[in-house]
Amino acid sequence: MRNQSTYGRIGKWLRAHVGIGWGARAVGAAPHEATLRRATSSAGDRLGRSLAGGRASVDRTDDAFFGNSLAHFVTHNNEQNIFHAEKFDARALARMPVSRLMELLADNSPEVSRALWDMLLFCNPGWKARALKPGTDEIDEAGQKALDEFLSNLHGGFAAPHVMPADVVIAAMFMTCGMRGSILAELVLDDAGRMPLEIATPDPATLRFRREPDPARGRVWVVGQQQGGKFVPLDRPTVCYVPVHPFPGSPHGRSLFSPAVFSSLFLLGMLYDIKRVVQQQGYPRLDIAIDFEKLNELLTDEVRNDVDKYNEVIEKVTEQVTKHYASLEPDDAYVHSTTVEVKQPVGAVDSRSLGAVEGLIRSLERMSVRALKSMPLLFGINEAAAETHANRQWEIHVAGIKTIQHLVEFALQRLCGLGLRARGIAAVVDFKFAELRAAEMMRDAQTENLRINNAARKRDEGWWTQDEASQEITGKPAAFPQPVRAPTAQPALPATQENPEPGSNR
Repeated sequence: MRNQSTYGRIGKWLRAHVGIGWGARAVGAAPHEATLRRATSSAGDRLGRSLAGGRASVDRTDDAFFGNSLAHFVTHNNEQNIFHAEKFDARALARMPVSRLMELLADNSPEVSRALWDMLLFCNPGWKARALKPGTDEIDEAGQKALDEFLSNLHGGFAAPHVMPADVVIAAMFMTCGMRGSILAELVLDDAGRMPLEIATPDPATLRFRREPDPARGRVWVVGQQQGGKFVPLDRPTVCYVPVHPFPGSPHGRSLFSPAVFSSLFLLGMLYDIKRVVQQQGYPRLDIAIDFEKLNELLTDEVRNDVDKYNEVIEKVTEQVTKHYASLEPDDAYVHSTTVEVKQPVGAVDSRSLGAVEGLIRSLERMSVRALKSMPLLFGINEAAAETHANRQWEIHVAGIKTIQHLVEFALQRLCGLGLRARGIAAVVDFKFAELRAAEMMRDAQTENLRINNAARKRDEGWWTQDEASQEITGKPAAFPQPVRAPTAQPALPATQENPEPGSNR
């Protein structure tokens, strides 16, 4: 009976915390119908749950355990102190979580820091947020005013308002996208759930996932956090979690920069070792030798026969020579007795000792560039490449940047749209980032010009009507039933006159 009650308590705990009857089936009992009905219907209940006020997520793991009970104080250079306090050794790294290690590399690794710098600057070259009437491209004036007011008052986790612009909150989303491989953001509403206050950006490393059965979709992942020793599901519609390229069947996103951990640590460790070699052997130094045989002849029998006295004399002579040589001025001569011999300078580093280091560093840098999803152009290590090659590298990098921008645009459009609906405004938010350079706008104009010419040519040849051509170009019927000017034959331009890359021949 004691064994039965023990299993019963285990099953009760599992049903309460996990939501399934595994503990009951372990002893051959049938799962409780109410438990299964509650688990299978939980996903459907969440879909109909209204917007709740307050905040459900926490920013860091420490907040989940301590909450508001303790005051937290952080100095400005805590991250840098870890490196200078000699905690960046192999033993500390072996016990450190990868998420924490990525934070340290972002502050101490030149490669990771540069890749993160480029990503944050390129991903946010500027943005435009519009509140549109549903199904149209017309601006909703009330929604636009509320949207501008909300975005201008974002101040993140700071107590005082207007401390930081919305760009810092957006940069935090891009930061977690590169470092953690996912985006986690929460729209914070007031207690009544009617006024949007903030967009919180917690650390995705604090997330935990629990699988629950869904009557229509099967087993699904529920996003949550471990707060106070309990799993708290973040199943509110105000919480947006977007993983970056997760594996099938896995809820975790894949970090963009984690493959660079090995090469970055390799480079840091090797540079530290090279520094010690250069400091010890990189400068010519005099080789001073003390002839202890001659010194032994000058000692008395009492000193030679007493080991302690003999060692004391040797140490004093060595200390005297060292101190005297260290006190010499640049124009002084080193005058010494016959017991001291000055040999040829030693310790100069040449190509024989460190000749292969340059090639090894270059290989590690190229490996880091690939691991950081960057391009040699941005790290300045493709000096021999032509300008056309550099343009192709830039285009590939910009294509990756746009992919990340789309994920953040989706999250911001959803959260800002929920904020407007919480205020009772039926508007659709359109959030778009600007192009990275003006050449992209020129290329878009060239493409649009070709599409207009093609549509007009098809209309003039009788293949399309005026409305069909207008739908192709503008997406709406033509403003006039007939062309406003007489059609003219426009010969096709040779391929050499249409340059797909405006900057390739500057």
